[in-house]
Amino acid sequence: MKNIFLLLVINIICINSFGQIQRNVVPLDKGRFSADSVRPDKSKVVGKKNKQIFKDLNLTKEQFGKLKEIRQVNKAKREAVNDNDALSAEEKRIQLKAINKTANDAIKAILSKEQWEKYQEEKKKKSVDTEKNMQVTDTEQ
Repeated sequence: MKNIFLLLVINIICINSFGQIQRNVVPLDKGRFSADSVRPDKSKVVGKKNKQIFKDLNLTKEQFGKLKEIRQVNKAKREAVNDNDALSAEEKRIQLKAINKTANDAIKAILSKEQWEKYQEEKKKKSVDTEKNMQVTDTEQ
């Protein structure tokens, strides 16, 4: 009877340990992982920041539609490059840089001069914020 009770308790403990939440552990830098570094999906965070930048530009419906189309096309191109295992890291970097340049040229053609200047300022602010966040992450290690 004691053996059955002991097996039942061990079984319950094992089942409960497997039923806990699974967390995504993200790489911090060049393949290093930290069990404490559970972060939200970067694409969702970046997407929110970009959407905020475009909201601040007071876009017309036509501009918004064109920008949305450009962003969707470029997202697909970036994913295709990143998923291509035949390319080296340097080749991927070059292709991604070309995709970004093409996107910026298309965005510049859509926005007015004032909107373009504000867009560039917001992008600079975003890159500074990203650098600050990376420095905080490095100091936490």
